[in-house]
Amino acid sequence: ANYTKVVLARLADASPLVKGGAIDASKKLLSAKKPDQKVIDALVATAKAGDDAVKIAVIQAFFNVKAVQRPKSMKGPHKKALVGVTLDLAEAGSPAVQAAALDLVARAGYRGLPHKARAVKLAQTHAAGKDPGLKGLAVRALAAVATDKELDAWGKTFYAALADASPFVRASAAISVGRAKWAAGAHG
Repeated sequence: ANYTKVVLARLADASPLVKGGAIDASKKLLSAKKPDQKVIDALVATAKAGDDAVKIAVIQAFFNVKAVQRPKSMKGPHKKALVGVTLDLAEAGSPAVQAAALDLVARAGYRGLPHKARAVKLAQTHAAGKDPGLKGLAVRALAAVATDKELDAWGKTFYAALADASPFVRASAAISVGRAKWAAGAHG
């Protein structure tokens, strides 16, 4: 209880250094079987008011919530709420914040991901973009949330990524297509 109070107090501190330490310290609390909603709320408020570095740190901290770590549906509100907040931050954020959000979707995504349409829209935007880092993360995110029909429908995106000039994009596409078990991609 005291640890939680200290983290909450430090998240409200004006110093970026103290706030960063509190975000790191919150990871222990987020990994609990039932994370404290006050800590989650404080992290969300901190991210919304913070600069890009704070937003990215909070998105990365969200991955410590067990419901977010598992690439499948889990009981409770945490996954839906945290994926929603992550996408809110990404939609209003810089490319670096969008990259952090795409990474979370790629790592925690599954076919029934809450807010899937928003995640797909963000990923499709970057899969067609020029930045190889964002493009690679976007391809991974698309493959993580795609159904078999969507994999086929988005085939041009995956084929283009497999032939991209960037080795990161090609590797991301190859790994993603393999993990998604997309037969057409293996025989393309």
